[in-house]
Amino acid sequence: MATGERLIPTHRVYRSTVLFICVAAAAFSIRAQGSISGHWEGAMVRDGARLAVSFDLKEDDGLKATFNSPTQRATGIPIKNATFAPPRIHMELVGDTTTIVFDGEVKGDAITGQFRENEAAGTFSLRRVPGAAPVFKQEEVSFRNGDVTLSGTLILPLSAGPHPAVVFMHGSGDEGRYASRFLAEYLATSGIAALIYDKRGVGKSTGSWHTSDFSDLAGDALAAVALLKTLREIAPRKIGLYGHSQGGMIGPLAASRSADVAFVISGAGNAIPVYEGEVFSLVNQLRSKGIAGDELDRATAFIKLLVDVLRTGKGWDDFNAAVEKARDTKWYPMLHVPARDNWFWAYYQKIGNYNAAEHWAKVRVPALVIYGERDELVSVARSISNIGRALNKAENGDYTILMLPRAGHAFNIEPEPGQPFEWSHLSPGFPALLAAWINQRFR
Repeated sequence: MATGERLIPTHRVYRSTVLFICVAAAAFSIRAQGSISGHWEGAMVRDGARLAVSFDLKEDDGLKATFNSPTQRATGIPIKNATFAPPRIHMELVGDTTTIVFDGEVKGDAITGQFRENEAAGTFSLRRVPGAAPVFKQEEVSFRNGDVTLSGTLILPLSAGPHPAVVFMHGSGDEGRYASRFLAEYLATSGIAALIYDKRGVGKSTGSWHTSDFSDLAGDALAAVALLKTLREIAPRKIGLYGHSQGGMIGPLAASRSADVAFVISGAGNAIPVYEGEVFSLVNQLRSKGIAGDELDRATAFIKLLVDVLRTGKGWDDFNAAVEKARDTKWYPMLHVPARDNWFWAYYQKIGNYNAAEHWAKVRVPALVIYGERDELVSVARSISNIGRALNKAENGDYTILMLPRAGHAFNIEPEPGQPFEWSHLSPGFPALLAAWINQRFR
């Protein structure tokens, strides 16, 4: 059987149930010993704007910490370089493009200090509070796709099952299970189970997405579906997929390959060839950084040549000559062109010609497709048109395509230029929309 098609593991699936319960007496004992372990809630304040946040701290062979901010869809985000040298605490929240550095002072059950993010700065204050009552259960799980073992977490409602369930697929890059944790927990409070897992080669999962193609990644999601079908807590005919960005492109491929997928939700997924989407995204990113006019025209021509070599592996002489001409331009360093021996060149040849629209034309189960109005990384108008035509070709009678006002690629709403500062925040109502759409059909 080909790699990516072996769905059910031959070895035992290990599951250990964990219930989030805070015991007040234990918390009091920890405080008495001077430990800072516990749940801390408060706010970050910048330019008068307040953002509710919380941290979970644990002293265990050093300081371990995670960050939470519901309005930013952040739950259990690992903190880097966390240190506590009484009374000073230091933490670093590393994002895709920036790092927020926290430096504060601990006084009993309070932490106050300052944070900085590039040139921006503000203050933060936290208080240690008892943990909230449990609102979900979670189980550690593992499952296999061929010779790859995927490790994940099953988030379960507290109510009696069997429940409808969602398998969360990954975006591009090294994405672990925590990236989808906020939505998974939210769905659990609405009676919907969710499986989040580490992408192959990330966290506790084996294999490598660097050497895989989209068929392999679709097979990983289908292996997760096969696992859920075996669990008594899950309704076996009510299991669907949610994918964002790259996952939103792969979702229809997985759904078209298995009758076990009951629905598919795609967020911010291109429905044009990957290489065309790459050109669109890179050009927009340069434009957003101030590259314009003739300079943008030259950069666009270079990007098209770069992407063509990436997907075909041909045209190196012309590309090398173009690199020499572009090397001293303002925009060339912004493209982060990989070295010729970089793994990315071989990887891109496996995915560059993929077109999600071809697979949407085979999707006959209920589908929800969502885009942000201000997504600069995805060709939204073309994708909506292509998906609509494809689903009509499939004679799909239950699909919905929605646009989130002001939202970008991650469905966050960003500060407006020239307006008072506001924190980036998740599009209002988006999590409730997901839960309502699933429950309307499958509860």
